[in-house]
Amino acid sequence: MILIESNLSGYLSIPMFILIIYILTKINWHSLISILNKKIIIAIGFLLFLYAIMPVMDIVDGLIRGFVGSGVN
Repeated sequence: MILIESNLSGYLSIPMFILIIYILTKINWHSLISILNKKIIIAIGFLLFLYAIMPVMDIVDGLIRGFVGSGVN
């Protein structure tokens, strides 16, 4: 069951990426920014930062464990 789910997510990741890029190109950013106020933009940026920090921390953790495990200090 796990193998099927991982294969399915792998097959769907590329079409989802293309769909997101397509949507981002169709948004009228000037109108959107004029509607939103500064506090909402800061909150959205903070949420995106929190969402992105976990994968970055996993990479840093892997690098640290790699260096410690290889004996390089």
